[in-house]
Amino acid sequence: RSDEELLKGLLTDDYCHVCSSVLIFESHRLSHYGGKKHNQKVRMYLETARAEKTPKSQMMSSSKNRFCELCNMVFNSDVVAKSHYEGKVHAKHLRKQSRHPPAKDTEVHASSSLTQNPEKSGQKSTQESDEELQMHTTAASASTSSELNLKDPNKYCYLCTVSFTDPMTALQHYNGRKHQKKQARQELLNELGDDEQLDDSL
Repeated sequence: RSDEELLKGLLTDDYCHVCSSVLIFESHRLSHYGGKKHNQKVRMYLETARAEKTPKSQMMSSSKNRFCELCNMVFNSDVVAKSHYEGKVHAKHLRKQSRHPPAKDTEVHASSSLTQNPEKSGQKSTQESDEELQMHTTAASASTSSELNLKDPNKYCYLCTVSFTDPMTALQHYNGRKHQKKQARQELLNELGDDEQLDDSL
């Protein structure tokens, strides 16, 4: 529905139903309807009215176009969101999620933005988790190079070349403005690279 239909009957000559204001004189009416406060309230009213009428599925898709839980990315437009969901970074995180479901509770909490698979860890017993943790620790100490740490997003961010001491520090980094800015830039470069390859093949 249009704004006019939503506001029908609310803005009369002697009363503004949006602001609950009585308008006795014409000068009062003109200054009220032309004022900033009235226009702000009308805008808020229209936004609320539209939100109430928006189907849930549409709202979900619009929230999906604002934030990607898997990659922990925030978007400021549908175009950027579409570009992200079709890009390499998102595809890479999807592959990573299907290959490495989180093993223990701390990893689930810290890397839920990367793996987004908390149900699987909930099904595992704590004994299994402890065993996996032990295996993980043994593998880490047995490895002489730092290659293992570089591949673990809870230990190292390849994009910003930053290493972490624990999963919480990693999570704070991935939620930070600096990392997200770099990630958005990287995605844009990847997209541009894809476009160039397409142009070359045509």
